[in-house]
Amino acid sequence: MVRRLAAYVSAVLITTILGSIAHSLFIQQAWISAAGADAQIPMGERISWITHDLIGLQPLYGGLIAAALLVAFLAS
Repeated sequence: MVRRLAAYVSAVLITTILGSIAHSLFIQQAWISAAGADAQIPMGERISWITHDLIGLQPLYGGLIAAALLVAFLAS
């Protein structure tokens, strides 16, 4: 039972973190595409956006991921 709980918690954390990072990168790419070919986002600003999304999306996005994975883990 402990191994299953650890696997569930690990899956929730990894999925939430990677999903949040992917969201940030997609938004940054869309911003660059909309701004034109000369637009650039400095690395520090990119990291700041990713950190902001990680903190801001955690409660809602993490909860949705946890609920979806709970259903999936129980079904499997």
